[in-house]
Amino acid sequence: MPLETFFKGCLIGILVSIPLGPIGLLCIRNSATYGALFGLIAGLGAACADTIYGGIATLGGEAVTHYCTTYHTHLKIIGSIVIALIGIRFIFSTPKLSEKSTTTNRLWLFVTTFLLTLTNPATLFLFIAIYALLGIEEIHWHGYGALQMILGVFSGAILWWCILSSTSARFRHKLADPARVARFNYWIGGLMFLSGVIGIIWFGLLP
Repeated sequence: MPLETFFKGCLIGILVSIPLGPIGLLCIRNSATYGALFGLIAGLGAACADTIYGGIATLGGEAVTHYCTTYHTHLKIIGSIVIALIGIRFIFSTPKLSEKSTTTNRLWLFVTTFLLTLTNPATLFLFIAIYALLGIEEIHWHGYGALQMILGVFSGAILWWCILSSTSARFRHKLADPARVARFNYWIGGLMFLSGVIGIIWFGLLP
């Protein structure tokens, strides 16, 4: 089947993206507050980073894999600190629902989710594990097969973020009340701050 590798890549992209972590919370928060487009932008950053890790796993980047293994803890601590800081920012700020105030956040959203996803090198090993789960024994492809897999991973990831952002945006009308916006922001920020603190303790303090 000519497109079998592409569809496998789509499935892998979805499986990698589904776990609801801090990036998912960012997507939900921005979709429900500003609309589906802003949630999708948040997901796009994560999808691009996931595709990079998927490409490394597909093409076989031994040097990068070694780097991620060596500095795994340091990267996770950095990512956890950033997540905690973003959570604090959400807790003590109430987003304005005007188009002017949200347009300036688009690039910030993309860059933030892209870099946060890159600071989680465990994603690389998740790709390798899923390859094994799906019975894909040879992951060091080249040429057309590798391109199909990488494009499939990106397509699957984008599909998931489209679903999550559009679903979350359905609740936007419930946030017309500023008090509800503040509460929603508080809970999302609290969850992200808690996730970051747990990550700092888990990777930085525990033996």
